[in-house]
Amino acid sequence: MIDVTNPLDFSTGKPQLALGFPNSAGQTIQQWLPDARVVKAFNIITSTRMVNPQFADGQADMFIAGNDATAKAQVADILKAFGWRSAIDMGDISKSYLLEAIAMTWIDYGVSRNHWSHGFSLLGAQP
Repeated sequence: MIDVTNPLDFSTGKPQLALGFPNSAGQTIQQWLPDARVVKAFNIITSTRMVNPQFADGQADMFIAGNDATAKAQVADILKAFGWRSAIDMGDISKSYLLEAIAMTWIDYGVSRNHWSHGFSLLGAQP
């Protein structure tokens, strides 16, 4: 199961995380579905760029996290087929809080500029 969610709270009028370290939506979903192979991915991009993420200034990377190595490899294959440069494995599902924090950077940038066609690239990444 690919978790693309971010636990957002809009009660203050602007988006903020409803969950934070050490908890995350990814961990919560894994706890709700203990037999599922949950992989956090696609939460740092708008839905229109999940497939064929074209950017004028380069290719974007996608961060992932999950407990099952086979499931993460399958998500990495999906990302490659969809046109992503790479899947950057951040670790087990407990690392979902990192991906959700990165998503807040993406969201804050988008809200402040009313611009939703940006992505991330990790320069100097090593396999």
